[in-house]
Amino acid sequence: VVNHTINVKVTLNTGVESLADSNCRISSDGRIVTVAGYNGSTFDLVNTQGITVDTFTVDSEKFTYTLTVAPGIYILIADNGVSKKIIVK
Repeated sequence: VVNHTINVKVTLNTGVESLADSNCRISSDGRIVTVAGYNGSTFDLVNTQGITVDTFTVDSEKFTYTLTVAPGIYILIADNGVSKKIIVK
């Protein structure tokens, strides 16, 4: 058995660091989703079974979208990998 140490430096941002370093915000209130700082990004709304049930593209710095899905718990996923739990009432 040969043991050898390899040091690796990773400079990739994950969704958490990207949010912490920016003015990006995602919030929801009932059926209204407000997205700020994601102009040009595409979001998928995924149900608890992992199925994409809605998709929208943000076209302004402060974007509002009305969800038309059944009440429940969903995950909103941006095309950069950032995700947020959404509860639709």
